[in-house]
Amino acid sequence: MDDEKLLILAENVGKLKKQVRELSDRADTIKKLEGPQGPEGRPGKDGVQGIQGPQGPQGIAGRDGKDGKDGKDGKDGVSVVDAEIAADGSLVFKMSDGVEIDAGPLLTEKSQGASSTLIQQYAGPRIFVQATEPVGASVGDIWFDIS
Repeated sequence: MDDEKLLILAENVGKLKKQVRELSDRADTIKKLEGPQGPEGRPGKDGVQGIQGPQGPQGIAGRDGKDGKDGKDGKDGVSVVDAEIAADGSLVFKMSDGVEIDAGPLLTEKSQGASSTLIQQYAGPRIFVQATEPVGASVGDIWFDIS
């Protein structure tokens, strides 16, 4: 396009923008007229039922894939191999992986009323030391019955 045509085009675009602004300004001054609600119309007739389309063809069954390789064996689990009451009255568990867990001092019926319960939480299962079955125990928790 040459420069003269671009100038004419730009001038026409400017005029169109001005007309749009003027119409927009006038649209704000037009009042919306509303009449009273008319009576409800009669229900229309039901349309004709369409025909059912044909059923599509059955897809081809795919083949089963090959079984995957067996995974690596997991780590051996950790279990309690020994438990003792230390000289300070704390319950100490010795685990199969060599870790010792000091569950803290044992509570007695005399020191704690009618119940003797110890719950020590750490990254593994909960440990219960009590004379009655623990309430809310989960799979993996450890219960030492001291009755």
